[in-house]
Amino acid sequence: MKDKPPFIYCDTSSNNALKIFNLLKRPIVRQKFLADILWLRRRFKHVVPGEKQCLNHLPGERSIFNKGILTETLHTAAETEWAGFYPKSYCLYKKEHKERFFSKTRDGIWLLKPAGGSRGIGIEIYDDTKKIKDKLENDSLDGKYIVQKYIENPLLVNNHKVSIRNYWLVMTSNSMPLKAYMYPEGTAKVCTEPYDLKDLDNMSSHLTNTFQNKDRASYDPTKYKLNWNLLAKKLGDSSIEQKIIDRVQSALSKLVNISHNEINKSPGKGGYFAMFGADWVLDENLNPWLSEVQRGPGLKFADPLKKVLLPNVIDETIDIVYETHKAKDKDSEPDCVKKYIRFK
Repeated sequence: MKDKPPFIYCDTSSNNALKIFNLLKRPIVRQKFLADILWLRRRFKHVVPGEKQCLNHLPGERSIFNKGILTETLHTAAETEWAGFYPKSYCLYKKEHKERFFSKTRDGIWLLKPAGGSRGIGIEIYDDTKKIKDKLENDSLDGKYIVQKYIENPLLVNNHKVSIRNYWLVMTSNSMPLKAYMYPEGTAKVCTEPYDLKDLDNMSSHLTNTFQNKDRASYDPTKYKLNWNLLAKKLGDSSIEQKIIDRVQSALSKLVNISHNEINKSPGKGGYFAMFGADWVLDENLNPWLSEVQRGPGLKFADPLKKVLLPNVIDETIDIVYETHKAKDKDSEPDCVKKYIRFK
């Protein structure tokens, strides 16, 4: 007898997720208590899943996707543990961080980022830290920023800066050790303007976020969004894709280990999981530098690439979460794992 598929409950604000579940012909229920998977976009903070349910949010997940809290969390570990994948960063709303940053002359270029921001909104680029100080003294956000070293030698495709996004899954429950998986396919975003260190005000030259580029007359998602395989072809090196996978996986493993105490909290007997999208700037040596972590994978079918990739990612995610949570041996690898790579 074939096992029943997991029943999914979506709240009314999860329209993009619902479209994908319908495309995948996943059974949807209208009442939470009937669901195996609770997929909520809003009002989830006080939701405690039942013993046989899984909620699509981790307790303490803000320690990963909020830039400020992520920076604070990483600073609780020795710098040697994160210096190889997270650019030197300081929380300017914390007195000790602010004093340390401004205590000496800082060379090079720095990004000023709203601590809770996304899509590149509010980011400013400076080559003079005195200007950052002036900015903070007259700013309405009252210093709710992080300052981060800019990667000045990024990977370029035809003289345009590139960043990559990968998708990854974290699961936990009271009856299961924390597990993390990485999907081995992702996307690359290319700036619409040529890379130019002499023009730091042109965000379309330095930020690959779609929001920062989509209004440019030259923007074409089929041209400025690639999968990793196509990126490797454009760079003329077929080994690049596997290098990206290995290096991003290594960096994410370190990130999860450092954040373990914050995200491995499971009130009640149900399961918790989160699908994240992580954005990385690749330097000219293909080293990935974490730019930000998205609370979710970004489920809009905004381009042909995501229309193909996202359903596959979500489909396998649901199977892994469901099969793992109902298994008696929760440390075993479920048979439904096809592409996801588990890491320690």
